[in-house]
Amino acid sequence: ALCLLLIQYRRMCGQAFDHFVSLLDDAFWDGEVAGIREYLKETVESQSGKATSVPTELDVVCTGGGFKNCYSAGVILALSSAGVAFRRFAGASAGAQLAFVMMTGQFDDCL
Repeated sequence: ALCLLLIQYRRMCGQAFDHFVSLLDDAFWDGEVAGIREYLKETVESQSGKATSVPTELDVVCTGGGFKNCYSAGVILALSSAGVAFRRFAGASAGAQLAFVMMTGQFDDCL
């Protein structure tokens, strides 16, 4: 009986994984990412001409901690939309993954 339960559990996990992947691959997200980019563009343009202390080049260090990367990715997206160039990248744990995709130019694909 235990063996049958394990087989059924494994099959259900596989189905759940396939469903999750199909949701991530949905074209819906392309529109969402485009909307976020447009919002950032409008926000940056509304701030144009105002005094800022943001340098034109930055080194990026991304924290670990899983969901914190969503915040880091938003900051990186806003800064790059403002024309800031990134020179070097570093990170820990999930932050290392974000730093890697930035460094290799795969940031848009990972959004």
